[in-house]
Amino acid sequence: MEAYIPDVAQLAGIYASLKKNKAGGEDPTPANLARQFPVQFAENLRPIVVSSMLDCKEPLFWAGGVAHELLKGFQSGNKASQYRFVLLEDTGGKVYHKYLRQCITTYIDTYILCTMCGVFLRRGTDFAGLFLKTLFEASRAMKESYGALFLDVSAAFESLQHWFVFGSRPSDTAIASVFARLGFGQDIFQEFRAESLAPAAFCRAGVPSVLNKLIASAHRVSWFSTGGLQNVAVATQGSKAGDPLGDIVFAFLIARVLHNIKNKLNAEGIGNNFNVNTQNGLFGPACICNVLYNCVNYADDNVFLYKNESPTVVVETLQKLTKIALEEFAFHGLKCSIGPEKAAIMTSLVGKSRNSARALFECDHKTVHLRCPNRANPMALVPVVKEYKHVGYYVTTQMVNNRDVYFRIGKAKDAMSQLGSKVLGNAKAQCTSREKIALIPIAKMLANASLWCNLSTHAISALDTAYNNVYRTVGFPGVWAPAF
Repeated sequence: MEAYIPDVAQLAGIYASLKKNKAGGEDPTPANLARQFPVQFAENLRPIVVSSMLDCKEPLFWAGGVAHELLKGFQSGNKASQYRFVLLEDTGGKVYHKYLRQCITTYIDTYILCTMCGVFLRRGTDFAGLFLKTLFEASRAMKESYGALFLDVSAAFESLQHWFVFGSRPSDTAIASVFARLGFGQDIFQEFRAESLAPAAFCRAGVPSVLNKLIASAHRVSWFSTGGLQNVAVATQGSKAGDPLGDIVFAFLIARVLHNIKNKLNAEGIGNNFNVNTQNGLFGPACICNVLYNCVNYADDNVFLYKNESPTVVVETLQKLTKIALEEFAFHGLKCSIGPEKAAIMTSLVGKSRNSARALFECDHKTVHLRCPNRANPMALVPVVKEYKHVGYYVTTQMVNNRDVYFRIGKAKDAMSQLGSKVLGNAKAQCTSREKIALIPIAKMLANASLWCNLSTHAISALDTAYNNVYRTVGFPGVWAPAF
Protein backbone atom coordinates (compact mmCIF):
# COMPACT_ATOMS: atom_id res chain seq x y z
CA MET A 1 0.00 0.00 0.00
CA GLU A 2 2.79 2.44 0.91
CA ALA A 3 4.17 2.28 -2.63
CA TYR A 4 1.02 3.89 -3.99
CA ILE A 5 0.65 6.69 -1.43
CA PRO A 6 1.31 9.98 -3.25
CA ASP A 7 3.65 12.68 -1.96
CA VAL A 8 2.89 16.38 -1.82
CA ALA A 9 4.59 17.05 -5.18
CA GLN A 10 2.37 14.54 -7.00
CA LEU A 11 -0.82 16.01 -5.55
CA ALA A 12 0.39 19.55 -6.20
CA GLY A 13 1.01 18.66 -9.83
CA ILE A 14 -2.60 17.48 -10.16
CA TYR A 15 -3.90 20.64 -8.49
CA ALA A 16 -1.84 22.76 -10.88
CA SER A 17 -3.26 20.88 -13.88
CA LEU A 18 -6.92 21.48 -12.97
CA LYS A 19 -8.88 23.14 -15.77
CA LYS A 20 -9.73 26.80 -15.37
CA ASN A 21 -13.22 28.09 -14.64
CA LYS A 22 -14.65 24.65 -13.92
CA ALA A 23 -17.85 24.51 -11.87
CA GLY A 24 -17.53 22.87 -8.46
CA GLY A 25 -19.89 20.67 -6.51
CA GLU A 26 -20.92 20.93 -2.87
CA ASP A 27 -17.34 21.97 -2.14
CA PRO A 28 -17.18 25.81 -2.30
CA THR A 29 -13.45 25.77 -3.22
CA PRO A 30 -12.99 27.06 -6.80
CA ALA A 31 -10.53 25.22 -9.04
CA ASN A 32 -8.90 28.53 -10.05
CA LEU A 33 -7.84 29.16 -6.46
CA ALA A 34 -6.36 25.66 -6.13
CA ARG A 35 -4.38 26.22 -9.33
CA GLN A 36 -2.82 29.33 -7.84
CA PHE A 37 -1.72 27.62 -4.61
CA PRO A 38 -1.21 23.94 -5.49
CA VAL A 39 1.41 23.16 -2.83
CA GLN A 40 -0.66 24.57 0.02
CA PHE A 41 -3.75 22.68 -1.10
CA ALA A 42 -1.72 19.47 -1.54
CA GLU A 43 -0.25 19.74 1.97
CA ASN A 44 -3.76 19.99 3.43
CA LEU A 45 -5.14 17.17 1.28
CA ARG A 46 -2.38 14.58 1.73
CA PRO A 47 -3.23 13.49 5.33
CA ILE A 48 -6.81 12.78 4.25
CA VAL A 49 -5.57 10.84 1.21
CA VAL A 50 -3.17 8.77 3.33
CA SER A 51 -5.91 7.93 5.84
CA SER A 52 -8.36 7.04 3.05
CA MET A 53 -5.88 4.74 1.34
CA LEU A 54 -4.77 2.96 4.50
CA ASP A 55 -8.39 2.37 5.59
CA CYS A 56 -9.65 1.71 2.03
CA LYS A 57 -12.51 4.04 2.88
CA GLU A 58 -13.04 7.49 1.42
CA PRO A 59 -14.80 10.41 3.11
CA LEU A 60 -18.50 10.30 2.32
CA PHE A 61 -18.21 13.78 0.83
CA TRP A 62 -16.00 12.40 -1.96
CA ALA A 63 -18.54 9.75 -2.96
CA GLY A 64 -20.95 12.15 -4.63
CA GLY A 65 -21.70 15.67 -5.75
CA VAL A 66 -24.17 17.86 -7.58
CA ALA A 67 -25.82 16.22 -10.61
CA HIS A 68 -26.14 18.70 -13.46
CA GLU A 69 -28.18 17.87 -16.56
CA LEU A 70 -26.99 18.75 -20.06
CA LEU A 71 -29.35 18.59 -23.03
CA LYS A 72 -28.14 16.25 -25.79
CA GLY A 73 -27.80 18.13 -29.08
CA PHE A 74 -30.99 19.76 -30.36
CA GLN A 75 -33.44 17.64 -28.35
CA SER A 76 -36.74 19.08 -27.14
CA GLY A 77 -35.90 18.34 -23.52
CA ASN A 78 -39.25 16.81 -22.54
CA LYS A 79 -37.79 13.39 -21.67
CA ALA A 80 -35.16 12.40 -19.11
CA SER A 81 -33.39 10.27 -21.73
CA GLN A 82 -32.69 13.43 -23.76
CA TYR A 83 -30.36 14.71 -21.06
CA ARG A 84 -26.82 13.77 -20.15
CA PHE A 85 -26.06 13.97 -16.43
CA VAL A 86 -22.64 15.09 -15.22
CA LEU A 87 -21.50 14.97 -11.60
CA LEU A 88 -19.88 18.10 -10.14
CA GLU A 89 -17.62 16.88 -7.34
CA ASP A 90 -15.57 18.10 -4.43
CA THR A 91 -12.22 19.45 -5.64
CA GLY A 92 -10.16 17.41 -3.17
CA GLY A 93 -11.96 14.19 -4.05
CA LYS A 94 -11.50 14.87 -7.72
CA VAL A 95 -7.74 15.33 -7.24
CA TYR A 96 -7.52 12.01 -5.38
CA HIS A 97 -9.48 10.23 -8.09
CA LYS A 98 -7.25 11.79 -10.75
CA TYR A 99 -4.28 10.29 -8.94
CA LEU A 100 -5.92 6.83 -8.89
CA ARG A 101 -6.67 7.24 -12.58
CA GLN A 102 -2.98 7.87 -13.27
CA CYS A 103 -2.12 4.67 -11.42
CA ILE A 104 -4.29 2.43 -13.64
CA THR A 105 -3.85 4.17 -17.02
CA THR A 106 -1.01 1.86 -18.06
CA TYR A 107 -3.21 -1.18 -17.44
CA ILE A 108 -6.13 0.07 -19.55
CA ASP A 109 -3.74 1.00 -22.37
CA THR A 110 -2.57 -2.60 -22.64
CA TYR A 111 -6.00 -4.19 -22.02
CA ILE A 112 -8.16 -2.38 -24.57
CA LEU A 113 -8.51 -3.53 -28.17
CA CYS A 114 -6.46 -1.72 -30.80
CA THR A 115 -9.67 -0.28 -32.28
CA MET A 116 -10.97 1.23 -29.02
CA CYS A 117 -10.84 5.02 -28.99
CA GLY A 118 -11.23 7.69 -26.35
CA VAL A 119 -8.88 9.54 -24.03
CA PHE A 120 -6.70 6.45 -23.89
CA LEU A 121 -3.65 6.45 -26.16
CA ARG A 122 -4.84 9.84 -27.53
CA ARG A 123 -7.43 8.35 -29.89
CA GLY A 124 -10.26 10.83 -30.40
CA THR A 125 -13.55 10.72 -32.29
CA ASP A 126 -11.68 11.54 -35.50
CA PHE A 127 -9.66 8.36 -35.00
CA ALA A 128 -12.88 6.35 -34.63
CA GLY A 129 -14.21 7.91 -37.84
CA LEU A 130 -10.95 7.11 -39.60
CA PHE A 131 -11.35 3.40 -38.84
CA LEU A 132 -14.75 3.37 -40.54
CA LYS A 133 -13.57 5.44 -43.47
CA THR A 134 -10.56 3.16 -44.03
CA LEU A 135 -12.63 -0.02 -44.12
CA PHE A 136 -15.30 1.50 -46.36
CA GLU A 137 -12.75 2.92 -48.81
CA ALA A 138 -10.72 -0.30 -48.83
CA SER A 139 -13.84 -2.33 -49.57
CA ARG A 140 -14.89 0.02 -52.37
CA ALA A 141 -11.39 -0.15 -53.87
CA MET A 142 -11.55 -3.96 -53.78
CA LYS A 143 -15.10 -3.85 -55.23
CA GLU A 144 -16.44 -5.83 -52.30
CA SER A 145 -19.70 -5.55 -50.37
CA TYR A 146 -19.52 -4.26 -46.82
CA GLY A 147 -21.73 -3.40 -43.89
CA ALA A 148 -21.68 -1.91 -40.41
CA LEU A 149 -23.72 -2.54 -37.27
CA PHE A 150 -23.97 0.49 -34.97
CA LEU A 151 -24.79 -0.17 -31.32
CA ASP A 152 -25.41 2.40 -28.60
CA VAL A 153 -25.59 1.29 -24.95
CA SER A 154 -28.54 2.75 -23.02
CA ALA A 155 -27.73 4.52 -19.73
CA ALA A 156 -24.22 3.14 -20.10
CA PHE A 157 -22.37 4.55 -17.08
CA GLU A 158 -25.36 4.11 -14.77
CA SER A 159 -25.84 0.44 -15.75
CA LEU A 160 -22.34 -0.74 -14.80
CA GLN A 161 -22.35 -3.57 -12.25
CA HIS A 162 -19.24 -3.34 -10.09
CA TRP A 163 -18.52 -7.05 -9.91
CA PHE A 164 -17.78 -7.19 -13.65
CA VAL A 165 -14.92 -4.70 -13.15
CA PHE A 166 -13.60 -4.92 -9.59
CA GLY A 167 -14.02 -8.62 -8.90
CA SER A 168 -16.06 -8.54 -5.70
CA ARG A 169 -17.82 -11.90 -5.87
CA PRO A 170 -21.60 -11.34 -5.75
CA SER A 171 -24.09 -13.61 -4.02
CA ASP A 172 -26.68 -15.53 -6.00
CA THR A 173 -29.35 -13.35 -4.40
CA ALA A 174 -27.64 -10.18 -5.66
CA ILE A 175 -27.23 -11.65 -9.15
CA ALA A 176 -30.90 -12.69 -9.30
CA SER A 177 -32.04 -9.29 -8.02
CA VAL A 178 -30.05 -7.34 -10.62
CA PHE A 179 -31.08 -9.70 -13.43
CA ALA A 180 -34.77 -9.29 -12.52
CA ARG A 181 -34.46 -5.49 -12.77
CA LEU A 182 -32.87 -5.69 -16.23
CA GLY A 183 -35.93 -7.41 -17.71
CA PHE A 184 -34.12 -9.94 -19.89
CA GLY A 185 -35.56 -13.39 -20.60
CA GLN A 186 -34.77 -16.25 -18.24
CA ASP A 187 -32.98 -18.20 -20.98
CA ILE A 188 -29.84 -16.04 -20.60
CA PHE A 189 -29.74 -16.08 -16.79
CA GLN A 190 -27.10 -18.83 -16.64
CA GLU A 191 -24.77 -16.89 -18.95
CA PHE A 192 -25.35 -13.71 -16.92
CA ARG A 193 -24.52 -15.57 -13.72
CA ALA A 194 -21.44 -17.18 -15.30
CA GLU A 195 -20.11 -13.79 -16.42
CA SER A 196 -20.86 -12.33 -12.97
CA LEU A 197 -18.72 -15.00 -11.33
CA ALA A 198 -15.96 -14.98 -13.97
CA PRO A 199 -12.66 -13.09 -13.36
CA ALA A 200 -13.29 -9.34 -13.36
CA ALA A 201 -11.85 -6.89 -15.87
CA PHE A 202 -9.29 -5.56 -13.37
CA CYS A 203 -8.01 -9.08 -12.76
CA ARG A 204 -7.77 -9.81 -16.49
CA ALA A 205 -5.91 -6.54 -17.09
CA GLY A 206 -3.41 -7.29 -14.32
CA VAL A 207 -4.39 -4.37 -12.07
CA PRO A 208 -2.69 -4.88 -8.66
CA SER A 209 -5.02 -5.96 -5.87
CA VAL A 210 -4.20 -2.81 -3.88
CA LEU A 211 -5.45 -0.53 -6.64
CA ASN A 212 -8.40 -2.86 -7.14
CA LYS A 213 -9.45 -2.40 -3.51
CA LEU A 214 -8.91 1.37 -3.54
CA ILE A 215 -10.96 1.98 -6.67
CA ALA A 216 -13.64 -0.49 -5.59
CA SER A 217 -13.97 1.39 -2.29
CA ALA A 218 -14.42 4.63 -4.23
CA HIS A 219 -17.44 3.06 -5.96
CA ARG A 220 -18.94 1.21 -3.01
CA VAL A 221 -21.72 3.77 -2.76
CA SER A 222 -22.40 7.06 -4.52
CA TRP A 223 -24.86 9.89 -4.04
CA PHE A 224 -25.91 13.07 -5.76
CA SER A 225 -27.98 16.13 -5.07
CA THR A 226 -29.82 18.16 -7.68
CA GLY A 227 -32.27 20.99 -8.00
CA GLY A 228 -35.80 20.14 -6.84
CA LEU A 229 -34.63 17.18 -4.73
CA GLN A 230 -34.87 17.72 -0.97
CA ASN A 231 -32.71 14.75 -0.04
CA VAL A 232 -29.89 13.03 -1.92
CA ALA A 233 -30.18 10.06 -4.27
CA VAL A 234 -28.02 7.03 -3.41
CA ALA A 235 -26.73 4.37 -5.83
CA THR A 236 -24.75 1.16 -5.38
CA GLN A 237 -24.02 0.57 -9.08
CA GLY A 238 -22.63 2.51 -12.01
CA SER A 239 -19.58 4.66 -12.64
CA LYS A 240 -19.93 8.41 -12.17
CA ALA A 241 -19.95 10.52 -15.36
CA GLY A 242 -17.84 13.59 -14.66
CA ASP A 243 -15.64 11.81 -12.14
CA PRO A 244 -12.00 11.23 -13.23
CA LEU A 245 -12.53 7.49 -12.72
CA GLY A 246 -15.93 7.36 -14.46
CA ASP A 247 -14.92 6.81 -18.07
CA ILE A 248 -11.85 4.68 -17.38
CA VAL A 249 -13.80 2.24 -15.17
CA PHE A 250 -16.46 1.96 -17.86
CA ALA A 251 -13.72 1.40 -20.46
CA PHE A 252 -12.55 -1.67 -18.50
CA LEU A 253 -16.08 -3.10 -18.69
CA ILE A 254 -16.48 -2.38 -22.42
CA ALA A 255 -13.03 -3.85 -23.11
CA ARG A 256 -14.06 -7.04 -21.32
CA VAL A 257 -17.27 -7.24 -23.38
CA LEU A 258 -15.44 -6.61 -26.66
CA HIS A 259 -12.74 -9.18 -25.83
CA ASN A 260 -15.49 -11.77 -25.34
CA ILE A 261 -17.14 -10.75 -28.63
CA LYS A 262 -13.77 -10.93 -30.36
CA ASN A 263 -13.23 -14.49 -29.17
CA LYS A 264 -16.71 -15.54 -30.33
CA LEU A 265 -16.24 -13.92 -33.73
CA ASN A 266 -12.92 -15.71 -34.14
CA ALA A 267 -14.63 -18.98 -33.24
CA GLU A 268 -17.23 -18.27 -35.97
CA GLY A 269 -14.49 -17.41 -38.45
CA ILE A 270 -15.71 -13.84 -38.83
CA GLY A 271 -12.84 -11.51 -39.68
CA ASN A 272 -11.71 -8.99 -42.26
CA ASN A 273 -8.80 -9.80 -44.59
CA PHE A 274 -6.56 -6.93 -45.67
CA ASN A 275 -3.28 -6.51 -47.54
CA VAL A 276 -1.12 -5.16 -44.76
CA ASN A 277 2.35 -3.74 -45.38
CA THR A 278 3.91 -1.16 -43.09
CA GLN A 279 5.97 0.36 -45.92
CA ASN A 280 3.64 0.17 -48.90
CA GLY A 281 0.42 0.88 -47.05
CA LEU A 282 -2.96 -0.80 -46.96
CA PHE A 283 -3.16 -1.41 -50.71
CA GLY A 284 0.51 -2.23 -51.25
CA PRO A 285 1.87 -5.68 -52.17
CA ALA A 286 1.89 -7.95 -49.15
CA CYS A 287 0.69 -11.34 -48.05
CA ILE A 288 -2.97 -11.68 -47.05
CA CYS A 289 -3.33 -11.79 -43.28
CA ASN A 290 -6.39 -11.93 -41.04
CA VAL A 291 -6.80 -8.72 -39.06
CA LEU A 292 -9.49 -8.39 -36.40
CA TYR A 293 -11.05 -5.23 -37.65
CA ASN A 294 -14.57 -6.02 -36.56
CA CYS A 295 -15.29 -3.45 -33.88
CA VAL A 296 -14.60 0.25 -33.41
CA ASN A 297 -15.50 1.67 -30.00
CA TYR A 298 -15.70 5.12 -28.45
CA ALA A 299 -17.08 5.09 -24.88
CA ASP A 300 -20.60 3.60 -25.20
CA ASP A 301 -20.77 3.86 -29.01
CA ASN A 302 -19.81 0.73 -30.94
CA VAL A 303 -19.71 -0.17 -34.61
CA PHE A 304 -19.08 -3.69 -35.92
CA LEU A 305 -17.75 -3.97 -39.47
CA TYR A 306 -17.61 -6.71 -42.06
CA LYS A 307 -16.73 -6.99 -45.77
CA ASN A 308 -16.88 -9.84 -48.24
CA GLU A 309 -17.04 -10.51 -51.97
CA SER A 310 -20.53 -11.96 -51.56
CA PRO A 311 -23.31 -9.49 -50.60
CA THR A 312 -25.43 -12.34 -49.23
CA VAL A 313 -22.61 -13.36 -46.90
CA VAL A 314 -22.32 -9.76 -45.70
CA VAL A 315 -26.00 -9.56 -44.71
CA GLU A 316 -26.02 -13.00 -43.08
CA THR A 317 -22.83 -12.16 -41.18
CA LEU A 318 -24.35 -8.91 -39.94
CA GLN A 319 -27.21 -10.97 -38.51
CA LYS A 320 -24.68 -13.17 -36.69
CA LEU A 321 -22.77 -10.09 -35.48
CA THR A 322 -25.96 -8.55 -34.11
CA LYS A 323 -26.93 -11.74 -32.29
CA ILE A 324 -23.49 -12.20 -30.72
CA ALA A 325 -23.09 -8.54 -29.75
CA LEU A 326 -26.58 -8.00 -28.25
CA GLU A 327 -26.31 -11.20 -26.23
CA GLU A 328 -22.81 -10.43 -24.95
CA PHE A 329 -23.83 -6.95 -23.83
CA ALA A 330 -26.85 -8.49 -22.07
CA PHE A 331 -24.61 -11.05 -20.33
CA HIS A 332 -22.88 -8.02 -18.75
CA GLY A 333 -26.09 -6.23 -17.75
CA LEU A 334 -26.02 -3.71 -20.62
CA LYS A 335 -28.96 -2.92 -22.90
CA CYS A 336 -28.61 -1.57 -26.43
CA SER A 337 -31.24 0.78 -27.82
CA ILE A 338 -32.58 -0.13 -31.26
CA GLY A 339 -33.63 2.64 -33.64
CA PRO A 340 -32.43 4.80 -36.57
CA GLU A 341 -30.23 6.90 -34.24
CA LYS A 342 -29.35 4.05 -31.86
CA ALA A 343 -28.78 0.48 -33.07
CA ALA A 344 -28.82 0.43 -36.86
CA ILE A 345 -27.30 -1.36 -39.85
CA MET A 346 -25.72 0.23 -42.91
CA THR A 347 -24.78 -1.74 -46.03
CA SER A 348 -23.24 -1.26 -49.48
CA LEU A 349 -24.00 -4.32 -51.59
CA VAL A 350 -22.39 -4.88 -54.98
CA GLY A 351 -22.28 -7.85 -57.33
CA LYS A 352 -24.72 -10.05 -59.19
CA SER A 353 -26.32 -11.50 -56.04
CA ARG A 354 -27.02 -8.14 -54.37
CA ASN A 355 -30.77 -8.45 -55.06
CA SER A 356 -30.82 -11.85 -53.33
CA ALA A 357 -29.07 -10.27 -50.36
CA ARG A 358 -31.57 -7.40 -50.22
CA ALA A 359 -34.38 -9.96 -50.13
CA LEU A 360 -33.29 -10.73 -46.56
CA PHE A 361 -34.42 -7.24 -45.52
CA GLU A 362 -38.00 -6.54 -44.41
CA CYS A 363 -39.87 -3.41 -45.54
CA ASP A 364 -42.64 -1.79 -43.53
CA HIS A 365 -44.08 1.67 -44.25
CA LYS A 366 -40.99 2.84 -46.16
CA THR A 367 -38.73 1.58 -43.35
CA VAL A 368 -36.24 -1.21 -44.04
CA HIS A 369 -35.29 -3.61 -41.24
CA LEU A 370 -33.16 -6.68 -40.77
CA ARG A 371 -34.58 -9.30 -38.43
CA CYS A 372 -31.92 -10.37 -35.94
CA PRO A 373 -33.47 -12.72 -33.36
CA ASN A 374 -31.37 -13.39 -30.28
CA ARG A 375 -31.90 -14.48 -26.71
CA ALA A 376 -31.54 -10.96 -25.32
CA ASN A 377 -34.15 -9.57 -27.73
CA PRO A 378 -35.99 -12.36 -29.62
CA MET A 379 -38.01 -9.89 -31.72
CA ALA A 380 -35.14 -7.56 -32.64
CA LEU A 381 -35.75 -5.64 -35.86
CA VAL A 382 -32.71 -3.51 -36.61
CA PRO A 383 -33.34 -0.60 -39.03
CA VAL A 384 -31.25 -0.44 -42.20
CA VAL A 385 -30.18 3.17 -42.83
CA LYS A 386 -28.32 5.07 -45.53
CA GLU A 387 -26.59 7.42 -43.08
CA TYR A 388 -25.74 7.32 -39.38
CA LYS A 389 -24.38 9.86 -36.95
CA HIS A 390 -21.50 8.10 -35.21
CA VAL A 391 -19.60 10.01 -32.48
CA GLY A 392 -20.58 13.35 -34.00
CA TYR A 393 -19.73 12.35 -37.59
CA TYR A 394 -22.30 11.51 -40.28
CA VAL A 395 -21.29 8.30 -42.00
CA THR A 396 -22.68 7.24 -45.38
CA THR A 397 -22.06 4.03 -47.27
CA GLN A 398 -20.91 5.91 -50.40
CA MET A 399 -18.38 7.98 -48.40
CA VAL A 400 -19.87 11.28 -49.59
CA ASN A 401 -19.67 13.73 -46.70
CA ASN A 402 -22.07 16.46 -47.85
CA ARG A 403 -24.50 15.62 -45.04
CA ASP A 404 -21.79 16.04 -42.43
CA VAL A 405 -20.68 19.37 -43.90
CA TYR A 406 -24.21 20.78 -43.63
CA PHE A 407 -24.49 19.42 -40.09
CA ARG A 408 -21.24 21.12 -39.03
CA ILE A 409 -22.33 24.40 -40.66
CA GLY A 410 -25.52 24.18 -38.59
CA LYS A 411 -23.46 23.73 -35.41
CA ALA A 412 -21.42 26.82 -36.32
CA LYS A 413 -24.57 28.82 -37.00
CA ASP A 414 -25.98 27.81 -33.62
CA ALA A 415 -22.76 28.91 -31.91
CA MET A 416 -22.88 32.25 -33.77
CA SER A 417 -26.48 32.81 -32.69
CA GLN A 418 -25.56 32.18 -29.07
CA LEU A 419 -22.65 34.62 -29.22
CA GLY A 420 -25.02 37.16 -30.77
CA SER A 421 -24.58 40.77 -31.71
CA LYS A 422 -23.65 41.70 -28.14
CA VAL A 423 -20.38 39.80 -28.49
CA LEU A 424 -19.29 39.47 -32.11
CA GLY A 425 -21.31 42.42 -33.34
CA ASN A 426 -20.11 44.78 -30.62
CA ALA A 427 -18.04 47.53 -32.27
CA LYS A 428 -16.57 48.52 -28.90
CA ALA A 429 -15.05 45.08 -28.34
CA GLN A 430 -11.39 44.76 -29.30
CA CYS A 431 -10.74 43.10 -32.63
CA THR A 432 -8.36 40.56 -31.06
CA SER A 433 -11.04 39.51 -28.57
CA ARG A 434 -13.65 39.06 -31.29
CA GLU A 435 -11.16 37.08 -33.35
CA LYS A 436 -10.49 34.65 -30.50
CA ILE A 437 -14.21 34.22 -29.88
CA ALA A 438 -14.75 33.57 -33.59
CA LEU A 439 -12.58 30.47 -33.24
CA ILE A 440 -15.49 28.82 -31.37
CA PRO A 441 -17.84 28.53 -34.40
CA ILE A 442 -14.88 27.87 -36.71
CA ALA A 443 -13.81 24.91 -34.53
CA LYS A 444 -17.35 23.53 -34.61
CA MET A 445 -17.55 23.97 -38.36
CA LEU A 446 -14.26 22.23 -39.16
CA ALA A 447 -14.32 19.57 -36.43
CA ASN A 448 -14.53 16.69 -38.92
CA ALA A 449 -12.68 18.32 -41.83
CA SER A 450 -9.89 15.73 -41.69
CA LEU A 451 -12.43 13.01 -42.62
CA TRP A 452 -14.26 14.79 -45.43
CA CYS A 453 -13.98 13.56 -48.99
CA ASN A 454 -16.01 13.53 -52.22
CA LEU A 455 -17.75 16.82 -51.43
CA SER A 456 -20.18 18.28 -53.94
CA THR A 457 -19.73 21.76 -55.41
CA HIS A 458 -22.76 22.97 -53.43
CA ALA A 459 -21.32 21.69 -50.12
CA ILE A 460 -17.96 23.36 -50.79
CA SER A 461 -19.72 26.62 -51.68
CA ALA A 462 -21.85 26.46 -48.50
CA LEU A 463 -18.74 25.84 -46.41
CA ASP A 464 -16.94 28.76 -48.04
CA THR A 465 -19.90 31.08 -47.43
CA ALA A 466 -20.21 30.05 -43.78
CA TYR A 467 -16.49 30.45 -43.15
CA ASN A 468 -16.42 33.91 -44.71
CA ASN A 469 -19.53 34.94 -42.80
CA VAL A 470 -17.84 34.28 -39.48
CA TYR A 471 -14.83 36.47 -40.23
CA ARG A 472 -16.95 39.09 -41.96
CA THR A 473 -18.81 39.48 -38.68
CA VAL A 474 -15.50 39.79 -36.82
CA GLY A 475 -14.02 42.34 -39.21
CA PHE A 476 -17.20 44.42 -39.59
CA PRO A 477 -18.95 44.35 -36.18
CA GLY A 478 -21.52 46.91 -37.27
CA VAL A 479 -23.02 44.38 -39.67
CA TRP A 480 -24.64 41.48 -37.80
CA ALA A 481 -26.07 39.08 -40.37
CA PRO A 482 -25.05 35.44 -39.84
CA ALA A 483 -26.82 34.31 -43.01
CA PHE A 484 -25.34 30.85 -43.49
